[in-house]
Amino acid sequence: MRKKLNFIFKDKKIYKFFLYLLIFFGSCFFIYLFIPKFFNYPSNLIHKSLSKNSNINIKNISDISYKLFPSPRLRLIVDNLEFGENILEVEEAVVDIILNPLGLFNYRALDYNKFLIKEGSVIIEINKITQLFNYLKNNKKKINFKKSNIILLKEKKKLFEINNSLIKTSNQQLNIIGLFLNHKIYFVLKNISDINT
Repeated sequence: MRKKLNFIFKDKKIYKFFLYLLIFFGSCFFIYLFIPKFFNYPSNLIHKSLSKNSNINIKNISDISYKLFPSPRLRLIVDNLEFGENILEVEEAVVDIILNPLGLFNYRALDYNKFLIKEGSVIIEINKITQLFNYLKNNKKKINFKKSNIILLKEKKKLFEINNSLIKTSNQQLNIIGLFLNHKIYFVLKNISDINT
């Protein structure tokens, strides 16, 4: 009977040890993710990193903040975004730059994996679709759009607008879900040059 009690007592010590160890590492990891909240992210660093890594030009960043959840990210409030040589334009949007957790303390350049654009107006010129797909193909960072208004133009004339849309990008197509005249629609924009080859 005493042997059994001694075994249970020893087991509890082991459980407590692993529990404290888990709490310690969990706390260290949380502190590691939380510390960048106190960093000052200058707009010129963001401009330089996005221009170099993704050929994105941001005009007038009105607010920059660090968000820990749902994943470490920089949240920007911007007036205008330009992708490539005016291939795609976004106006008045909230931009989340999803940071690489292993590169949070990189002061010289932003280490990010994904680019999420929320709200705002996404202006797509039909005549530049091939250029847009070439841009997406050459860009290593993922770009997604959420709750945006998509305005499709042809020769700078508005064709139609899709509200509250979700756009998922890939190398060969854009999957678009949204509302057109209060009706839910889904369609795909494909790269014609890839289809012909």
